[in-house]
Amino acid sequence: MTIPADAADVFDSYDRLVAFCRDLVPPEALDRAASVGRAARRRLGYLGSSLVVALVGGTGSGKSSLLNAIAGEEVAPVSPRRPTTDRPLAWVPSDAEPGLAALLEDLGIDDRVRHDRHPWLTVVDLPDLDSVVGRHRLRVDELLPRVDAVVWVLDPEKYHDARLHLDYLAPAVDEQHRFLFVLNQVDRIPGDGVEAVLGDLRASLRVAGFVEPAVLLTAADPDLGAPEGVDGLVEELVSRWEAKTLVWRNVVTGLDRAARELAAAAGVVGGTGFSTRWEELMDRAVPLLVAASIEDRAEDWWTATEGIRDLLTRIAAEVGGQEAEALTAIDVGSAVDASIEAADIDAIVPKGRGLAAIAGRVVSLWDRRRRRTVVADRRHSAEARLRGELDQRIGRRVREVLRRRGEGVAAFTEFELTLAQVEAGASPLPDRAPRA
Repeated sequence: MTIPADAADVFDSYDRLVAFCRDLVPPEALDRAASVGRAARRRLGYLGSSLVVALVGGTGSGKSSLLNAIAGEEVAPVSPRRPTTDRPLAWVPSDAEPGLAALLEDLGIDDRVRHDRHPWLTVVDLPDLDSVVGRHRLRVDELLPRVDAVVWVLDPEKYHDARLHLDYLAPAVDEQHRFLFVLNQVDRIPGDGVEAVLGDLRASLRVAGFVEPAVLLTAADPDLGAPEGVDGLVEELVSRWEAKTLVWRNVVTGLDRAARELAAAAGVVGGTGFSTRWEELMDRAVPLLVAASIEDRAEDWWTATEGIRDLLTRIAAEVGGQEAEALTAIDVGSAVDASIEAADIDAIVPKGRGLAAIAGRVVSLWDRRRRRTVVADRRHSAEARLRGELDQRIGRRVREVLRRRGEGVAAFTEFELTLAQVEAGASPLPDRAPRA
């Protein structure tokens, strides 16, 4: 499961709930709820299924060459002219969701090149930061808060430029989780000077407040041979795209909790508390089902399935009537099996020696420190994907039944249902992208 294309509907519904409760709760409670919504939007970045990445850097850093290397063809002009990138260019998937087109239109990015190379990736090549044209910097400042990741492309000569560090990096240190630094043109560093330049760059970033800054080395357009280090950059972006699913889960969980607290404070909530109970059950059941799939542990499957069945039985007893019949009619065992099959867990976390193979391949591309975390990251991705499938086949059906019961006020019911529908409509993870 990845970020739904209509994720913005969840935030719009939440905002309507906050507006509905404006005169029903103390101002501090309303402000607290509104701040949760604002923080959630900032944390998630672009609200859609693509990973939207901005390439940012100074004149001559090689941003356009780097985009061409990622694309595997020339899509951005490369020239010694100052500045080369006069207008922003977006490299977008051919089947991009409408929300992405709306974002680009809103930002005034008219130059777009469609591709099928990495269907999960959108790259925006921005005007040069140090351009003498003032509107370039304004465009950069406007776009940065609205993308998922920012790749700062630096070159061996100007990586310590004071304007970059003082005007952009230092003020944005709170957003460092979205930043990735690329030291480009390393083929032009003589002898064994790469490590010295790399060490100096990392030291400068730490002084600016960046903790363990992620720095990759590339030669996007070397004088001789093929581009170097681009595969590692693509793999890092794959990792960040997969991590976006986990961020989405945390964001919507926080929104759901804040919505229930606000509705309770306003006296507009009642009923079974299914959402809270379902999330708590998923926290226990999903890891068991993933383990059952990877390690062939039938007892874990049975424990998780019985836990889901027990929750539905208890909810049915509480609501009674036709709703109870509809809940007890859900074939939990078949729904669980269908969810496991649709999640295709083995493709994310292969059994046996496949785990070591994945770790070894990734370590060869990135830093050796990732060896300890790569398998855990894959398992988290599998859990997030299975969680979405279970919610589509069971959680959503229960919410629809409870909606028919008519409990709660319309604004709160709308938010809960919108959240369920958007998550249920999330597309599965596409095949992993071909390498550059």
